Amino acid sequence: MLQYKLKIVGVVQGVGFRYFVRQKATRLELTGAVWNCPDGSVEVVVQGEQALLDQLVEQCKLGPAYSKVATVDVEREEVCDNLMGFEIRR
Repeated sequence: MLQYKLKIVGVVQGVGFRYFVRQKATRLELTGAVWNCPDGSVEVVVQGEQALLDQLVEQCKLGPAYSKVATVDVEREEVCDNLMGFEIRR
């Protein structure tokens, strides 16, 4: 079990990006959360197996139809708590 923190920069707010991430993460059976940041980026904390986490990172680089992803920064973190489900935070 690993934990990644992603920071996605570009045109990623107001285009359904958080819902896109939740859908992809849920299909991959990953747990975590996604939220909009005041600087216009989106952040994700996600837990799961490395191969599945890497698949989610690749999906985030593509994004939903109306997004335009500039960068996806990935930071591997220590797993503090086992997260349950996948939520969209406001």
